[in-house]
Amino acid sequence: MDEMIVGFWVLFVILQLADALTTYVIVVERKGVELNPVLRKVFDLIGVVPGLILFKSGMIYFFWHFREQIPVWLWLAVTVLYAWVINHNVKQIKSKQ
Repeated sequence: MDEMIVGFWVLFVILQLADALTTYVIVVERKGVELNPVLRKVFDLIGVVPGLILFKSGMIYFFWHFREQIPVWLWLAVTVLYAWVINHNVKQIKSKQ
């Protein structure tokens, strides 16, 4: 297995955890709004914590299962996307303080 791919996957897991934590703070503690309509629907159906666990676990599993088929450019794009999402979440949290 390519070490670079495993490295991207580990980074992806860390970003998923950071996104889940910041999303939780926004939605539960700060009474903000989840902007992702799919995740918002999941929250409405099963709750925030179960929704985050289910959705993030699914994402982590999907990327692990297909890790060797995912091209490097897509790993880079997903990393940049989630870094942007987490940055946006942190800005929202800071603006509510």
